[in-house]
Amino acid sequence: MGKPARRVLYVCLWLCCYLLMQASASSAQGQRRGDDGQSAIKYGGIYRRALTHDPTMLDPAFVADIYSRTVVRQLFDGLVQYDAHLKPIPAIAEFWETSRDGLTWTFTLRQGVKFHHGREVTAQDFVYSFTRLLDPKRPGPLKDFLQHIQGTDDFLQGKTASVSGLKAVDRYVFQILLQEPYAPSLSVLGLGNAAVLPQEEVERLGDGFARAPVGTGPFKFVRWEPHKEIVLEANEHYYDGRPFLDSIVFKIVENVEEEFAQFLKGDLDETIVPSERTDEILADPQYQKYQFIRKPTLGLLFIAFNTRLKPFNDKRVRRAFNYAVDKETIVREITKMGSIPATGALPPGMPGYDPDLHSPRPGSSSPKQAIRTGPGFRSCSSGRSPRQKASKQSWRRIRNIWPRSG
Repeated sequence: MGKPARRVLYVCLWLCCYLLMQASASSAQGQRRGDDGQSAIKYGGIYRRALTHDPTMLDPAFVADIYSRTVVRQLFDGLVQYDAHLKPIPAIAEFWETSRDGLTWTFTLRQGVKFHHGREVTAQDFVYSFTRLLDPKRPGPLKDFLQHIQGTDDFLQGKTASVSGLKAVDRYVFQILLQEPYAPSLSVLGLGNAAVLPQEEVERLGDGFARAPVGTGPFKFVRWEPHKEIVLEANEHYYDGRPFLDSIVFKIVENVEEEFAQFLKGDLDETIVPSERTDEILADPQYQKYQFIRKPTLGLLFIAFNTRLKPFNDKRVRRAFNYAVDKETIVREITKMGSIPATGALPPGMPGYDPDLHSPRPGSSSPKQAIRTGPGFRSCSSGRSPRQKASKQSWRRIRNIWPRSG
């Protein structure tokens, strides 16, 4: 199936398999000692991991792809962040309170949080950063969420120069006033796009800020060599304590096969195991020197049809392909039980997941019948991890499933 002939959405909860070097970060330089004087936690080292594509940019306000987000989340912070259960918890905001009517959100910032260039973060920085997300000339991905803030309509129409619902009450108190109660408000503020930015650096660098960002995160930007690597270094003054690693190096690779090969050469400290290599790795003694880890991750991958080209401009054809996807076979034979069949657009673990939602099983309607009749439905199946492109071999095997269905 060529590139234009792609549009089956794959969403799943993955049991990802990783191989990691036993000494995953090279040459620890320093260490923190426990109360008994014994070595407790080691500091230092470089951690090398792969990205299967260059990020589009590193300006958090506008990132929309997983490759950019993977790097940006190490460089920036917002008011809140998510815990392991996706619950908002404090980040730069030390605590917050909400008015009884749900219209006023007041955030008290931690004192002493600094941008990577040395200036302290203040409430005015959040006013600037959120206003920038609403810029009518270049609105960010959070624009629709932030339009619940008072004064956004007038600002977007050019009637005012500022958003009345964004206020710096004092140096360390930031306030958001809403037009009406909005239940996801706090969760939205935990998204990476809602990071705080230093106005003077954004304006000094212009478009170059997306290539040389300045944030508050645990790591600082060092350099980006397109198609090769992105290098970050530890932020010695991070508000939550210096990170244990000295540096993170994101190696840009073309595909999962190259990632796996670089790992075996010793150029990476972790890799996702290509599903077709799982049996080999479990059986071959040469892989025993590595740590083999299985852990659940939320994954999203899609194969897109170009709906402007025939026959994929016909929703009946797209529906036929969807009916023909045998998710159980993909999970059993291709991903080697490294995923679960999806029944909707949200995987288990995500808010809104409906365990009672069911998708048609292969054979419940043939592709030919689906073309002739039947209601449309959302295309869903199992897929690969968000930070991994499926191997070419896996895609060929998935593609070959469709002809079986007629």
